[in-house]
Amino acid sequence: MEHEQIVSGVNHLGKLVNLYALIPEVVQQLKSDVGKMEVRKRFNLTPTDYERMMTIARREGLISFLNRKKDPTNSYTLRADNHERVVELSKKLGHSPYKALNKILDDFFALIEKSVPLSEGME
Repeated sequence: MEHEQIVSGVNHLGKLVNLYALIPEVVQQLKSDVGKMEVRKRFNLTPTDYERMMTIARREGLISFLNRKKDPTNSYTLRADNHERVVELSKKLGHSPYKALNKILDDFFALIEKSVPLSEGME
């Protein structure tokens, strides 16, 4: 039994090393607008292999998180008191201040949608 576990572990590690070696080529293909399915086909990757590679590539900084693209017009400044409140809530929730602020805004917008339309309350 132990021998089989060792062999399985070595095979798994070997597969990860092979995937790691392919990452630069795969990232280059993706950046040249080749689609995900085409990349998987070219490199004979399973969906799990592809996701593992993308996770490693993100950690290495080779690709960015898809939902984290920064818009130059998306730079808001909070008043100091609001910032303190966001930081306090983020500590309670166990999240980053960014995630806590997004949670606050999600909840706020959900409340607004259920009550008065925003344009009516701004008069």
